[in-house]
Amino acid sequence: QQQITTKIRKYKLGDYDDIWLIGLYISDKFYNISAVYKKDNKHYIQINDKIYGPYDWLGGLLFSPDSSKYGFWYKKDDNHYIQINDKIYGPYDQIFYLDFSLDSSKYGFWYIKDDKYYIQINDKTYGPYDGAENLDFFPDSFKYGFWYKKDDKYYIQKNDKTYGPYAYARIWESLFSLDSSKYGFWYKKDNKYYIQINDKTYGPYDGAWNPVFSPDSSKYGFWYKKDNKYYIQINDKTYGPYDKTWDPVFSPDSSKYGFWYKKDNNHYIQINDKIYGPYDQIFYLDFSPDSSKYGFWYMKNNKHYIQINDKTYGPYDMVWELLFSPGSSKYGFVYIKDNKYYIQINDKTYGPYNYTVLLNLDCSLDISKCGFWYEEGNKEYIQINDKIYGPYDKADFTFTKDNRIFIGYIKGKELVIEEIE
Repeated sequence: QQQITTKIRKYKLGDYDDIWLIGLYISDKFYNISAVYKKDNKHYIQINDKIYGPYDWLGGLLFSPDSSKYGFWYKKDDNHYIQINDKIYGPYDQIFYLDFSLDSSKYGFWYIKDDKYYIQINDKTYGPYDGAENLDFFPDSFKYGFWYKKDDKYYIQKNDKTYGPYAYARIWESLFSLDSSKYGFWYKKDNKYYIQINDKTYGPYDGAWNPVFSPDSSKYGFWYKKDNKYYIQINDKTYGPYDKTWDPVFSPDSSKYGFWYKKDNNHYIQINDKIYGPYDQIFYLDFSPDSSKYGFWYMKNNKHYIQINDKTYGPYDMVWELLFSPGSSKYGFVYIKDNKYYIQINDKTYGPYNYTVLLNLDCSLDISKCGFWYEEGNKEYIQINDKIYGPYDKADFTFTKDNRIFIGYIKGKELVIEEIE
């Protein structure tokens, strides 16, 4: 990892036939740039000036939150390996997942070897099991959990405490609330479904899904099915019955929650006790970081719309990628109208473009600068406020906590990371 000391750093890029991914990984102390590419039917990954490979196949690259660690998995000679910085684990028959704890002190993954499943936490191995998945770190980074199957029974493991056996059990999204005071999972017993929140059990139901927690841990929510109808449970308050519903979403300050549901062939969104709809279809719901705004997009009469609180944008032929800036004062999305692509940031429209891959809206914490990237004519560009950088072969950008801007790009045979004004 490179400490941030210079305005620009250039690395010679390895030879490649095809390159499909670059990324910037910057914390307050470290900065890294990576590229994944292919040469002579072999895969390589380059991190700064260090090249790893050749491999027969290469999985996702992940950096720890403080950028001090990185990991990726690869296949070579019919075996699978995972690499954490310069330490290699394997060979395995298959690898599924990699994650870092929030304080970057721990990493974990699960793998298969000789038809058995194992969970690896740093250098500690759990198993063998008949099945295992969904490793999740406690937000305080010192605890972790996962589920496993053994002898046709299911178990939930929370650090060194085991819950079960159950006829069926799963963790989805997260096992723990953010302050680590609550944990929750669902399980099946005697052909009925149950939700477990700490020592409180909800059920029996005909179907249920894993609970989610509000950021301050004061609320939890889940959906369940009973007598062919669906319900949303928020703490001890029940909403429904509906023909279909999905997981609730909590705002960052935990004051709001929202969910969407289907009733009489129409779709609705509910924010606390306020209902929006009917719509033909609903695609997405999110809250701004300060919880003052919420947004979703929906379809009605074959047209697409964006809703930000009580303001509606549209109609459009297509819309996607609704994002809020870190300070919540800005929001943005991409839309298509008359076969042209546009980027909308609050009430300002950028475009038209012939093709926009992704909005990737990001803003500095002081909201003085906002940026996005787009693709035009097989080249990539970065726009920060009204200034355009490019063209590049591949490009990315990010802001640091102290409002510095870094762009990363490939141009010719160089992999470049640059701090811009």
